[in-house]
Order: sequence, then structure tokens, then C-alpha cells
Amino acid sequence: GNLPQALLKREAQVAASVSQANLVSLLDAGLHEPCPFLVLPLLPGKTLEQIRQTSGQIAVPQALWYVRQVAAALAALHTT
Repeated sequence: GNLPQALLKREAQVAASVSQANLVSLLDAGLHEPCPFLVLPLLPGKTLEQIRQTSGQIAVPQALWYVRQVAAALAALHTT
């Protein structure tokens, strides 16, 4: 139905309207039946899993730094 498409459109509009240092830009969004998709830029660097695999367990201060970055991004999204 149109519900997934309407939700995707709404989420894409919200994402496109928010600018925050910890959020990537939304380049495009759409529906390729039956799958919704988002197009995001490819960022340099490593994933948290790659960091954990090469460095072992992530120290608590570093983990808290990551959590604060995610929380700031979520706060920006939810105040829009």
C-alpha cells in the first residue's frame, strides 16, 4: 500500500531538514518495489565493529564518547 511510501517520504523530509555534525546527509530516497531505500554518502574511516576487532574491547571513556555522539544526533532528529 501507500503507508510504507508515505512513511519513507516523511522520514526523508525530516532527515533532509536536519543538519547536525553527527548525521550524514541524505542524498536520495525512494521506493524500488517492494523495498524502500535511502542513499547516503560513503564516509571514510572504520565501523565500530572494525575498531573493536583491531583494538579489542573499547574502553569505557571511548564508548561513552561514541554514545554521546549518537545521543546528540538522535536529539537533533527528535527536536525537528
